[in-house]
Amino acid sequence: MAKKALFEQKITCPVCENGFTITRVRSSACFVLRRESDFRVKYRDLDPLLYSIWVCPNCQYANMENEFVKGLSENDKKKLKTELPPLKSSEPDLWHERTPETALRAVHLALRSAIIRQAPAIVMAGLFLRGSWIFREIGNTEMEKEFLGKAKRLYEYSFEKESNRYLEQMGQARVMYLIGELNRKLGNFDDAVRWFSRILSNRNMVVEPDLQRLIRDQWEVAREEHKKGSAGEPQEEKKEMKPVEISIVLGHEQAEWLKHVVQRSFEYHGARIEDAEIIKVIIELLAEKYPDLALKSVEELKNLLAV
Repeated sequence: MAKKALFEQKITCPVCENGFTITRVRSSACFVLRRESDFRVKYRDLDPLLYSIWVCPNCQYANMENEFVKGLSENDKKKLKTELPPLKSSEPDLWHERTPETALRAVHLALRSAIIRQAPAIVMAGLFLRGSWIFREIGNTEMEKEFLGKAKRLYEYSFEKESNRYLEQMGQARVMYLIGELNRKLGNFDDAVRWFSRILSNRNMVVEPDLQRLIRDQWEVAREEHKKGSAGEPQEEKKEMKPVEISIVLGHEQAEWLKHVVQRSFEYHGARIEDAEIIKVIIELLAEKYPDLALKSVEELKNLLAV
């Protein structure tokens, strides 16, 4: 069955220009069983994930199949030509039928090539994510979590610091969702809920319907897991703040500072700070610094500021 589902294709390495043959999986042989929450697709028989990274047998340049040729700039090729030869290692057969173990070697070689050419963090994140899927398949939970953790950190860095075609292709909402879901899988439930909420609270963000449902589902799951994880721990009672209207005359410096705080909140969280949140923070800060004031309400704050 496996051999009938596979076929060979001749390609040329864009780095060393060596011609070689790679093994691919026929799309007609791929039967999807389910799609997991971190975008891992589980197949019934043959898993195309194992063949998704191509490796040149001559120079050992490795990359995702859809990026193997077109994903390199001339500068990338120059770096790889210079730095790959001294690193050449003895490798198992990566060019015919693969096992999860040989597929993991391909992932490691792709990471090596990505590091040499200083690929964007989002590219590295995708490789670590695929590696975690393979570790999950063979039941190595420890290494799965290690690779998930590296993928999460790289996606976070990419989202905050990078701007490139890979981010545009993947989409802002999908990257944010994935960061949230990887946090959830790693047990960081607070961070997971925060990332999911950033998407759901941003009305200007375009989110496809299927992804929107997935985000809401996993947001609920993360909240429930957080409750279970903190069961038995004393929780501070939180009182809901109702929106209030308040008129305060600010000096120029105070107004500029407040404008800066609100703008930074929008940049980082995709949402404005509500008036009630600002009032709450002011009351808490004044109560902490001047306990004798004993501020307990917005009315008391109004009276204080009116003096």
